[in-house]
Amino acid sequence: MKQRYQLLLIVVLFASAANAQTEIERFVDTDVAPGGVGSVGDPWDTMAVAEAALDDNPNLVFDDTFITLNCVGSANDTTAVNWAGFTTDATRFINILCDGTYSLVTNDATAFTYSNTSHLRIDNIHIEVTAVTGAGLSVVRVSGVDAGSDLRITNSILKGPDDDAREFSIIRSVDTDTILTLNNTLIYDAGQNATSMGIRVDVQGGTIYGYNCTIANCRFGVFLADHVTAIFTGKNTIVSDSVGPAYTENGGAGTITLDYSASDDADPGGIDGANNVWGATPNYLNLYEIVESTWVGKGTDISGEAKWFVDADTDYYGTVRGVRGGWDIGYYEFPSSGSLALYYRRLLERQ
Repeated sequence: MKQRYQLLLIVVLFASAANAQTEIERFVDTDVAPGGVGSVGDPWDTMAVAEAALDDNPNLVFDDTFITLNCVGSANDTTAVNWAGFTTDATRFINILCDGTYSLVTNDATAFTYSNTSHLRIDNIHIEVTAVTGAGLSVVRVSGVDAGSDLRITNSILKGPDDDAREFSIIRSVDTDTILTLNNTLIYDAGQNATSMGIRVDVQGGTIYGYNCTIANCRFGVFLADHVTAIFTGKNTIVSDSVGPAYTENGGAGTITLDYSASDDADPGGIDGANNVWGATPNYLNLYEIVESTWVGKGTDISGEAKWFVDADTDYYGTVRGVRGGWDIGYYEFPSSGSLALYYRRLLERQ
């Protein structure tokens, strides 16, 4: 009998080990020379090199693995990256973690593309396109994802070229199955061209969630293309400095729902939701950080309602939400009176 239980224990332990997911942890450092292998001591020099190397084993579901890619470096990563063809699911996904120094900055090219990779998360990244000569480019593009996708961008800054002469979108979805969640993210400088947008959805059925986001200096803040049955759901989200309507259900087929959100535009009418602030002029620091204004304290606590892989109760800079009462609207939380030194330090840093 004892031998039988020992055999059973061995079988159980073997099964548990067989079912344990394996983490593949790799590293990018833009300050190193090319030729690394992705290890902590010998990192890759660009994210595009990392994607190509990891794409040698793209089926994370079959291999029962998930990828953590740590990105650092003071030099800009200037090579556009397309995360293409990885087989992923809700527990076997790609997790890109940046330390606040890493920046992906491209010239005249879409910087970051989700392509046939349906579960990929990014935290604390700066992505920017500095110049454009043609039409149709974006900072982030989503295409070819599967039903049930789960794409996330949190605590990040996405910046366009601020070129009024060219069509441009900061985020552009051209896929029916897009489900993209944004949190604590600044989306700005698409410019004021007639077809420049902060968030643009071009196909039937795509869904984008914007929580505590700031969208600024884009002709259209959130734009659902003509007769597209897409969905944008926003909470604690701002659109400001837009020449066109801040939120546009162009053609009426799509649905924009806003709660505890804001715009310096007048109420456009027809937008679902409640507790929104329309027509107020914000007071900003240099990087669209709200200071004392009618938008401070007008948000709501969303920490328990959305799917986060990082804490949701702090802002982009790590300031705890709601210390002055209600949450602020946008990616930035104005500090409490006891933290005003932090506010003034940031102000001086941006002079």
